Amino acid sequence: MSVEATVKLLLSAFETLDSTDAPDVANPELQHTDWNRTFSLNATSTPPVDTIASLELTGASGTIDLTALDQVAGTVDCTGKKLVALMLYNPNTTGRVVIDKGGTNGYPVNGDDQPDPLNVEPGGGNVCYMHDQFPAVSATVKTIDWSNGGSSAGQLMLLLG
Repeated sequence: MSVEATVKLLLSAFETLDSTDAPDVANPELQHTDWNRTFSLNATSTPPVDTIASLELTGASGTIDLTALDQVAGTVDCTGKKLVALMLYNPNTTGRVVIDKGGTNGYPVNGDDQPDPLNVEPGGGNVCYMHDQFPAVSATVKTIDWSNGGSSAGQLMLLLG
């Protein structure tokens, strides 16, 4: 199995200045895209990515064990791998979807020094690119807790390598 993934940190905004705001500007249309980034990831990239998990967070809550991660090809042990990127989407119209460091042997999905969970409000989404800054999965750093306050399944994609 090979993995190719693209992570995009993208926000494009456009504004048009009127002549009273900028009388000396020849082209009053501004495009703000300077900070957009695209990362192509695979087994030989830096950081490497060789494992993908696309999970539906059905029910009210649960725990994801990164040493027994369910994916399309079966269960995978991600011991020694690092979480490189994640995407969390909340398709619900009410109730937030939350992921957090597991209560037992927790993996710090929001960073070692960030005690707060990652909350996604109804209709919202979040893409996080950690590069290679997160710890390797181990027997003592392996679980992610989640909760779903809505009736539709939250959607979580994890990229590890």
